[in-house]
Amino acid sequence: MKRHNGHIRRVIFLVAFLFCSGAITAELSATDAIEALTGKTVAVLPFANYTGTSHAVTTIVPMIYKELSQSGIDYITSTDLRPTLRQYRIRSVGKIGSADAHSIRESTGATVLLAGSFDVYREEGNPDVAISLRLIDVEQMKIMAAVSIAATGEDFAGLFGVGRLSSAEKVAQRLVEKLFKQLRKDLEMASRRHQDEKAGHRLAVVTFDNITDTRYAGEIVSGILVSGLVQDGFEVLEPGLVDELMLRDQIVLRGEIRLQLLRELADQYNLDFLITGRVEGFSPQRGSVEETHPEFEFGARQLDASTGKILATYDGNTSGADSETILGLGRCHSLGELVARSFKGLRKTIRKESERRFE
Repeated sequence: MKRHNGHIRRVIFLVAFLFCSGAITAELSATDAIEALTGKTVAVLPFANYTGTSHAVTTIVPMIYKELSQSGIDYITSTDLRPTLRQYRIRSVGKIGSADAHSIRESTGATVLLAGSFDVYREEGNPDVAISLRLIDVEQMKIMAAVSIAATGEDFAGLFGVGRLSSAEKVAQRLVEKLFKQLRKDLEMASRRHQDEKAGHRLAVVTFDNITDTRYAGEIVSGILVSGLVQDGFEVLEPGLVDELMLRDQIVLRGEIRLQLLRELADQYNLDFLITGRVEGFSPQRGSVEETHPEFEFGARQLDASTGKILATYDGNTSGADSETILGLGRCHSLGELVARSFKGLRKTIRKESERRFE
Protein backbone atom coordinates (compact mmCIF):
# COMPACT_ATOMS: atom_id res chain seq x y z
CA MET A 1 0.00 0.00 0.00
CA LYS A 2 1.54 3.32 -1.04
CA ARG A 3 0.52 6.46 0.78
CA HIS A 4 1.53 9.93 -0.25
CA ASN A 5 1.43 13.03 1.94
CA GLY A 6 1.44 16.35 0.21
CA HIS A 7 2.06 19.85 1.40
CA ILE A 8 0.20 23.14 1.37
CA ARG A 9 0.86 25.36 -1.57
CA ARG A 10 0.02 29.02 -1.70
CA VAL A 11 -0.32 29.72 -5.36
CA ILE A 12 -2.63 31.98 -7.27
CA PHE A 13 -2.58 30.76 -10.84
CA LEU A 14 -4.36 32.85 -13.46
CA VAL A 15 -4.63 31.80 -17.07
CA ALA A 16 -6.55 33.28 -19.98
CA PHE A 17 -8.80 30.42 -21.01
CA LEU A 18 -11.37 30.34 -23.77
CA PHE A 19 -13.70 27.49 -22.84
CA CYS A 20 -15.53 26.71 -26.06
CA SER A 21 -14.50 30.23 -27.19
CA GLY A 22 -15.86 31.87 -24.00
CA ALA A 23 -13.12 33.45 -21.89
CA ILE A 24 -12.87 32.25 -18.30
CA THR A 25 -10.19 32.36 -15.62
CA ALA A 26 -8.81 29.23 -13.96
CA GLU A 27 -7.45 29.77 -10.48
CA LEU A 28 -5.98 27.32 -7.98
CA SER A 29 -7.17 27.58 -4.39
CA ALA A 30 -4.88 29.35 -1.96
CA THR A 31 -4.74 26.14 0.05
CA ASP A 32 -4.97 22.79 -1.67
CA ALA A 33 -6.10 20.71 1.31
CA ILE A 34 -9.50 19.06 0.83
CA GLU A 35 -11.12 19.20 4.25
CA ALA A 36 -13.70 16.49 3.57
CA LEU A 37 -10.93 13.95 2.90
CA THR A 38 -8.68 14.79 5.85
CA GLY A 39 -7.82 11.64 7.79
CA LYS A 40 -9.35 9.36 5.15
CA THR A 41 -7.69 7.02 2.70
CA VAL A 42 -8.76 7.18 -0.94
CA ALA A 43 -8.47 4.08 -3.12
CA VAL A 44 -8.07 4.94 -6.81
CA LEU A 45 -10.05 2.47 -8.91
CA PRO A 46 -8.96 1.57 -12.45
CA PHE A 47 -10.37 4.23 -14.76
CA ALA A 48 -12.58 3.34 -17.68
CA ASN A 49 -10.78 4.34 -20.88
CA TYR A 50 -13.26 5.20 -23.63
CA THR A 51 -10.75 7.08 -25.78
CA GLY A 52 -9.35 4.28 -27.91
CA THR A 53 -5.77 5.10 -26.95
CA SER A 54 -3.64 4.01 -24.00
CA HIS A 55 -1.98 7.43 -24.05
CA ALA A 56 -4.94 8.77 -22.09
CA VAL A 57 -4.16 6.45 -19.17
CA THR A 58 -0.37 6.84 -19.17
CA THR A 59 -0.67 10.62 -19.45
CA ILE A 60 -3.55 11.52 -17.12
CA VAL A 61 -3.21 9.02 -14.26
CA PRO A 62 0.18 10.42 -13.05
CA MET A 63 -1.35 13.92 -13.13
CA ILE A 64 -4.18 12.75 -10.88
CA TYR A 65 -1.74 11.19 -8.43
CA LYS A 66 0.24 14.43 -8.35
CA GLU A 67 -2.88 16.44 -7.50
CA LEU A 68 -3.83 13.98 -4.76
CA SER A 69 -0.34 14.28 -3.26
CA GLN A 70 -0.32 18.07 -3.42
CA SER A 71 -3.75 18.11 -1.78
CA GLY A 72 -2.35 16.24 1.22
CA ILE A 73 -4.56 13.18 0.67
CA ASP A 74 -3.59 9.65 1.63
CA TYR A 75 -4.28 7.43 -1.36
CA ILE A 76 -3.76 3.97 -2.75
CA THR A 77 -2.82 3.79 -6.41
CA SER A 78 -4.76 1.58 -8.77
CA THR A 79 -1.54 -0.41 -9.28
CA ASP A 80 -1.23 -1.11 -5.54
CA LEU A 81 -4.93 -1.98 -5.48
CA ARG A 82 -4.52 -4.81 -8.02
CA PRO A 83 -3.89 -7.62 -5.49
CA THR A 84 -7.16 -6.74 -3.76
CA LEU A 85 -9.02 -6.59 -7.06
CA ARG A 86 -7.66 -10.02 -8.02
CA GLN A 87 -8.41 -11.50 -4.59
CA TYR A 88 -12.07 -10.49 -4.72
CA ARG A 89 -12.40 -10.89 -8.51
CA ILE A 90 -13.38 -7.27 -8.97
CA ARG A 91 -13.37 -6.62 -12.71
CA SER A 92 -15.45 -3.48 -13.09
CA VAL A 93 -13.74 -0.26 -14.17
CA GLY A 94 -14.97 3.28 -13.82
CA LYS A 95 -17.74 2.32 -11.39
CA ILE A 96 -18.27 0.05 -8.38
CA GLY A 97 -20.97 -2.03 -6.69
CA SER A 98 -21.65 -2.17 -2.95
CA ALA A 99 -20.21 -5.65 -2.33
CA ASP A 100 -16.98 -4.88 -4.21
CA ALA A 101 -16.60 -1.49 -2.50
CA HIS A 102 -16.90 -3.01 0.96
CA SER A 103 -14.39 -5.73 0.05
CA ILE A 104 -11.90 -3.02 -0.87
CA ARG A 105 -12.53 -1.22 2.41
CA GLU A 106 -12.05 -4.39 4.46
CA SER A 107 -8.83 -5.23 2.64
CA THR A 108 -7.21 -1.79 2.47
CA GLY A 109 -8.94 0.43 5.01
CA ALA A 110 -9.95 2.88 2.27
CA THR A 111 -13.18 4.69 3.13
CA VAL A 112 -13.40 6.73 -0.07
CA LEU A 113 -13.08 5.55 -3.66
CA LEU A 114 -12.03 7.64 -6.65
CA ALA A 115 -13.69 6.36 -9.83
CA GLY A 116 -14.18 7.76 -13.29
CA SER A 117 -13.38 7.65 -16.96
CA PHE A 118 -11.26 9.16 -19.67
CA ASP A 119 -13.92 10.12 -22.20
CA VAL A 120 -12.03 11.82 -25.02
CA TYR A 121 -8.31 12.01 -25.82
CA ARG A 122 -7.74 13.25 -29.33
CA GLU A 123 -4.13 14.10 -30.16
CA GLU A 124 -4.26 15.03 -33.84
CA GLY A 125 -5.40 18.40 -35.15
CA ASN A 126 -7.05 20.47 -32.42
CA PRO A 127 -6.29 18.29 -29.33
CA ASP A 128 -9.47 17.36 -27.41
CA VAL A 129 -9.64 15.92 -23.88
CA ALA A 130 -12.57 15.03 -21.59
CA ILE A 131 -12.40 13.49 -18.10
CA SER A 132 -15.05 12.42 -15.56
CA LEU A 133 -14.28 11.71 -11.87
CA ARG A 134 -16.39 10.77 -8.83
CA LEU A 135 -15.59 10.50 -5.12
CA ILE A 136 -17.62 7.76 -3.43
CA ASP A 137 -18.22 7.34 0.30
CA VAL A 138 -17.91 3.56 0.83
CA GLU A 139 -19.95 3.35 4.04
CA GLN A 140 -23.00 5.07 2.58
CA MET A 141 -22.23 4.19 -1.07
CA LYS A 142 -22.96 7.82 -1.81
CA ILE A 143 -21.35 10.05 -4.44
CA MET A 144 -19.62 12.80 -2.47
CA ALA A 145 -18.69 14.85 -5.53
CA ALA A 146 -18.59 14.35 -9.29
CA VAL A 147 -16.97 16.45 -12.01
CA SER A 148 -16.85 16.10 -15.78
CA ILE A 149 -14.55 18.50 -17.58
CA ALA A 150 -13.49 18.95 -21.20
CA ALA A 151 -11.59 21.30 -23.49
CA THR A 152 -9.58 21.50 -26.68
CA GLY A 153 -6.30 23.28 -27.36
CA GLU A 154 -8.22 26.01 -29.17
CA ASP A 155 -10.22 26.79 -26.02
CA PHE A 156 -7.10 28.22 -24.38
CA ALA A 157 -6.36 30.63 -27.24
CA GLY A 158 -6.67 34.32 -26.58
CA LEU A 159 -6.32 37.28 -28.91
CA PHE A 160 -4.55 36.35 -32.18
CA GLY A 161 -4.33 32.73 -31.00
CA VAL A 162 -1.93 33.44 -28.14
CA GLY A 163 -2.06 30.67 -25.53
CA ARG A 164 -3.43 27.97 -27.84
CA LEU A 165 -2.29 24.51 -26.68
CA SER A 166 -0.87 22.20 -29.32
CA SER A 167 -0.84 18.87 -27.45
CA ALA A 168 -3.41 16.71 -25.68
CA GLU A 169 -0.98 16.32 -22.77
CA LYS A 170 -0.93 20.08 -22.14
CA VAL A 171 -4.72 20.26 -22.36
CA ALA A 172 -5.02 17.35 -19.93
CA GLN A 173 -2.70 19.05 -17.43
CA ARG A 174 -4.84 22.20 -17.37
CA LEU A 175 -8.01 20.14 -17.06
CA VAL A 176 -6.78 18.01 -14.16
CA GLU A 177 -5.80 21.13 -12.22
CA LYS A 178 -9.19 22.70 -12.87
CA LEU A 179 -10.95 19.42 -12.07
CA PHE A 180 -9.47 19.23 -8.57
CA LYS A 181 -10.34 22.84 -7.92
CA GLN A 182 -13.95 22.02 -8.81
CA LEU A 183 -13.89 18.93 -6.58
CA ARG A 184 -12.88 21.13 -3.65
CA LYS A 185 -15.74 23.53 -4.28
CA ASP A 186 -18.27 20.73 -4.70
CA LEU A 187 -17.20 19.00 -1.48
CA GLU A 188 -17.59 22.28 0.37
CA MET A 189 -21.08 22.80 -1.07
CA ALA A 190 -22.07 19.23 -0.22
CA SER A 191 -20.90 19.77 3.33
CA ARG A 192 -23.02 22.91 3.65
CA ARG A 193 -26.09 21.11 2.27
CA HIS A 194 -25.56 18.36 4.84
CA GLN A 195 -25.28 20.86 7.68
CA ASP A 196 -28.44 22.61 6.50
CA GLU A 197 -30.17 19.21 6.30
CA LYS A 198 -31.28 19.97 2.74
CA ALA A 199 -30.75 16.70 0.94
CA GLY A 200 -31.71 16.66 -2.71
CA HIS A 201 -34.11 14.21 -4.30
CA ARG A 202 -32.57 10.83 -4.99
CA LEU A 203 -32.28 9.48 -8.51
CA ALA A 204 -30.35 7.02 -10.64
CA VAL A 205 -29.13 7.13 -14.24
CA VAL A 206 -29.26 4.01 -16.41
CA THR A 207 -26.47 3.98 -19.00
CA PHE A 208 -27.83 5.57 -22.16
CA ASP A 209 -28.45 3.37 -25.18
CA ASN A 210 -26.01 4.06 -28.00
CA ILE A 211 -27.27 3.96 -31.58
CA THR A 212 -24.29 5.81 -33.04
CA ASP A 213 -21.13 4.44 -34.63
CA THR A 214 -19.02 5.78 -31.74
CA ARG A 215 -18.21 3.06 -29.23
CA TYR A 216 -18.93 3.93 -25.57
CA ALA A 217 -20.95 7.05 -26.44
CA GLY A 218 -23.66 5.88 -24.03
CA GLU A 219 -21.22 5.43 -21.16
CA ILE A 220 -19.54 8.79 -21.81
CA VAL A 221 -22.68 10.91 -21.87
CA SER A 222 -24.16 9.08 -18.87
CA GLY A 223 -21.11 9.93 -16.79
CA ILE A 224 -21.32 13.58 -17.81
CA LEU A 225 -25.02 13.66 -16.88
CA VAL A 226 -24.31 12.09 -13.47
CA SER A 227 -21.73 14.81 -12.76
CA GLY A 228 -24.16 17.58 -13.69
CA LEU A 229 -26.96 16.17 -11.54
CA VAL A 230 -24.66 15.77 -8.52
CA GLN A 231 -23.57 19.39 -8.91
CA ASP A 232 -27.26 20.38 -9.06
CA GLY A 233 -27.67 18.98 -5.55
CA PHE A 234 -29.38 15.67 -6.38
CA GLU A 235 -28.40 12.53 -4.51
CA VAL A 236 -27.36 10.40 -7.48
CA LEU A 237 -26.97 6.66 -7.04
CA GLU A 238 -23.50 5.34 -7.85
CA PRO A 239 -23.89 3.81 -11.36
CA GLY A 240 -22.13 0.65 -10.20
CA LEU A 241 -25.05 -0.12 -7.87
CA VAL A 242 -27.43 -0.25 -10.84
CA ASP A 243 -25.04 -2.52 -12.74
CA GLU A 244 -24.65 -4.69 -9.65
CA LEU A 245 -28.33 -5.62 -9.67
CA MET A 246 -28.32 -6.16 -13.43
CA LEU A 247 -25.38 -8.56 -13.21
CA ARG A 248 -27.10 -10.43 -10.42
CA ASP A 249 -30.02 -11.00 -12.76
CA GLN A 250 -27.63 -11.68 -15.67
CA ILE A 251 -28.99 -8.83 -17.76
CA VAL A 252 -27.43 -5.72 -19.26
CA LEU A 253 -29.86 -2.90 -19.96
CA ARG A 254 -29.03 0.25 -21.87
CA GLY A 255 -31.48 3.12 -22.18
CA GLU A 256 -34.28 1.19 -20.47
CA ILE A 257 -35.25 -0.54 -17.23
CA ARG A 258 -37.48 -3.46 -16.29
CA LEU A 259 -40.31 -2.53 -13.96
CA GLN A 260 -39.41 -5.22 -11.43
CA LEU A 261 -35.79 -4.05 -11.30
CA LEU A 262 -36.90 -0.43 -11.06
CA ARG A 263 -39.10 -1.19 -8.06
CA GLU A 264 -36.27 -3.09 -6.39
CA LEU A 265 -33.92 -0.14 -6.92
CA ALA A 266 -36.57 2.23 -5.56
CA ASP A 267 -37.17 0.13 -2.45
CA GLN A 268 -33.53 -0.68 -1.73
CA TYR A 269 -32.10 2.77 -2.29
CA ASN A 270 -35.16 4.98 -1.65
CA LEU A 271 -35.13 6.38 -5.18
CA ASP A 272 -37.49 9.12 -6.32
CA PHE A 273 -36.65 9.13 -10.03
CA LEU A 274 -34.81 7.22 -12.72
CA ILE A 275 -33.32 8.72 -15.89
CA THR A 276 -33.00 6.72 -19.10
CA GLY A 277 -32.06 7.80 -22.59
CA ARG A 278 -30.39 7.20 -25.93
CA VAL A 279 -27.53 8.77 -27.88
CA GLU A 280 -28.48 9.39 -31.51
CA GLY A 281 -25.55 11.53 -32.64
CA PHE A 282 -22.04 11.82 -31.19
CA SER A 283 -19.38 13.29 -33.47
CA PRO A 284 -16.19 15.14 -32.51
CA GLN A 285 -14.61 17.94 -34.49
CA ARG A 286 -12.84 16.02 -37.26
CA GLY A 287 -11.19 18.64 -39.42
CA SER A 288 -9.82 22.14 -39.01
CA VAL A 289 -11.17 24.49 -36.38
CA GLU A 290 -12.68 26.72 -39.06
CA GLU A 291 -14.36 24.00 -41.09
CA THR A 292 -15.90 21.50 -38.65
CA HIS A 293 -17.52 21.33 -35.23
CA PRO A 294 -18.71 18.61 -32.81
CA GLU A 295 -22.32 17.41 -32.89
CA PHE A 296 -24.53 15.73 -30.29
CA GLU A 297 -28.09 14.42 -30.40
CA PHE A 298 -29.97 12.59 -27.66
CA GLY A 299 -33.31 11.80 -26.06
CA ALA A 300 -34.08 11.19 -22.39
CA ARG A 301 -36.92 10.26 -20.04
CA GLN A 302 -37.57 10.90 -16.36
CA LEU A 303 -39.44 8.05 -14.67
CA ASP A 304 -41.24 7.81 -11.35
CA ALA A 305 -39.12 5.23 -9.52
CA SER A 306 -42.06 3.68 -7.67
CA THR A 307 -44.40 3.22 -10.66
CA GLY A 308 -42.27 3.44 -13.81
CA LYS A 309 -44.53 6.19 -15.14
CA ILE A 310 -42.90 8.62 -17.57
CA LEU A 311 -42.97 12.04 -15.94
CA ALA A 312 -41.04 14.02 -18.53
CA THR A 313 -39.23 13.60 -21.83
CA TYR A 314 -36.51 15.68 -23.41
CA ASP A 315 -34.83 15.71 -26.82
CA GLY A 316 -31.72 17.63 -27.75
CA ASN A 317 -29.87 18.19 -31.01
CA THR A 318 -26.99 20.63 -31.04
CA SER A 319 -23.66 21.39 -32.67
CA GLY A 320 -20.63 23.42 -31.70
CA ALA A 321 -21.57 26.03 -34.29
CA ASP A 322 -24.95 26.82 -32.71
CA SER A 323 -23.40 29.28 -30.27
CA GLU A 324 -21.07 30.87 -32.83
CA THR A 325 -21.23 34.62 -33.35
CA ILE A 326 -19.02 36.87 -35.45
CA LEU A 327 -15.55 35.67 -36.50
CA GLY A 328 -16.09 32.26 -34.95
CA LEU A 329 -16.47 33.60 -31.42
CA GLY A 330 -18.63 31.42 -29.16
CA ARG A 331 -18.07 28.24 -31.17
CA CYS A 332 -17.77 25.11 -29.03
CA HIS A 333 -14.84 22.94 -30.12
CA SER A 334 -14.97 20.26 -27.41
CA LEU A 335 -17.36 17.32 -27.73
CA GLY A 336 -17.38 16.76 -23.97
CA GLU A 337 -18.24 20.39 -23.28
CA LEU A 338 -20.95 20.30 -25.96
CA VAL A 339 -22.57 17.32 -24.20
CA ALA A 340 -22.43 19.13 -20.84
CA ARG A 341 -24.03 22.23 -22.37
CA SER A 342 -26.71 20.17 -24.10
CA PHE A 343 -27.67 18.53 -20.80
CA LYS A 344 -28.42 21.86 -19.11
CA GLY A 345 -31.92 21.86 -20.55
CA LEU A 346 -32.50 18.26 -19.48
CA ARG A 347 -31.24 18.99 -15.97
CA LYS A 348 -33.56 22.00 -15.75
CA THR A 349 -36.49 19.79 -16.79
CA ILE A 350 -35.56 17.17 -14.18
CA ARG A 351 -35.33 19.84 -11.49
CA LYS A 352 -38.66 21.36 -12.45
CA GLU A 353 -40.45 18.01 -12.41
CA SER A 354 -38.78 17.09 -9.10
CA GLU A 355 -39.96 20.30 -7.48
CA ARG A 356 -43.46 19.87 -8.90
CA ARG A 357 -43.77 16.36 -7.53
CA PHE A 358 -42.66 17.33 -4.03
CA GLU A 359 -44.03 20.84 -3.64
